Amino acid sequence: MSVTTGSLPLECPRDYSLANHPIEVSVLVGLNILSCLLGTVGNLLVFMAVYHTPGMNQTSFHYFITSLAVADLIVALIAQPLLVVLIAGNASSMCLPLVHYSFRWVGCFARVASQMTLVLISLDRCLTVAGKFNYNIAMTAGKKMALVVVWLFAFTHASIRMTVDENMILFLDAIAGVTCAFYAFILYQVCKYGKQLPKSDNKKQRNSESVTVAIDIHTEKKLTQEIRVALTLMLILVCLTVSWLPILYHTATQPGKHYSLQYYRTRTCSSVALAFNPFIYCFRNRKYRKTCNEFYGSVFGGVSWKKPKVKLKSAGPRITIQMSPDVSTHSYQPHSQDISLGSWALS
Repeated sequence: MSVTTGSLPLECPRDYSLANHPIEVSVLVGLNILSCLLGTVGNLLVFMAVYHTPGMNQTSFHYFITSLAVADLIVALIAQPLLVVLIAGNASSMCLPLVHYSFRWVGCFARVASQMTLVLISLDRCLTVAGKFNYNIAMTAGKKMALVVVWLFAFTHASIRMTVDENMILFLDAIAGVTCAFYAFILYQVCKYGKQLPKSDNKKQRNSESVTVAIDIHTEKKLTQEIRVALTLMLILVCLTVSWLPILYHTATQPGKHYSLQYYRTRTCSSVALAFNPFIYCFRNRKYRKTCNEFYGSVFGGVSWKKPKVKLKSAGPRITIQMSPDVSTHSYQPHSQDISLGSWALS
């Protein structure tokens, strides 16, 4: 089957059918549906956490995290459903070239946006930690313009990738691959500030003044927080790297082949890895966890993940003991020399 529309040859090769792989098709479809649900719910929770928390909706770091969540949500809501339709159609020997190119374009667009957004996040954290450039952590007009440039670059990259030759594609991939340098830079920052954490010295703290102790505690707390943020970012970078590795492997071993079973496996593994990003935010940030608790509480009828507090009823000093129905009630009034239970009584 071969159809040509403009510069895109809408055709399916002879071996596009997956009718002989029913088990693999079922597994791939199930994994994509599951990760689609997880990614959708998780990224929506990220939006709720950022825009409903005053301390988070004013900093550029969380705005960039929201941009990253938008890219992951595009994968979960658009790219993965298209992939499910494509796999199911090929399993029924149906050639779906328009679905195929739509999936490739949306997937490339979202993944490049994720990668370039991580460049902004890495640069934002490095400038914040350095503290030498009078860097403003608030979301400014310049940072918003940087986000616009990132998304325009992702759109252009995905559009050109569908229409130009392989040499231009390799050039664009090389430009996007510059972000790997930020991976190593973040790892360097984690190790650097881990070594700079002040060690607790009890003798020095006893002999120092109260102001000095307060400054040391504040510095230690700030460095600990920065290391925690850097580790969170490192986990996100690891997830993105894991999502790209299967695609790079397929490109190296089967270049230009976009209908094989291995191609669908690599795309599924990539999408599943990206679905874990929102859960990294929740496990590493208390404010995200709080928003998740409030969401689950409102959906499941007030279910709370907090440990319930046991309240004791206040009563007078009199203790009443009921022995049996035929035994009269005995009362005990504690004297001043007796051991009293105070104003608390167990009911």
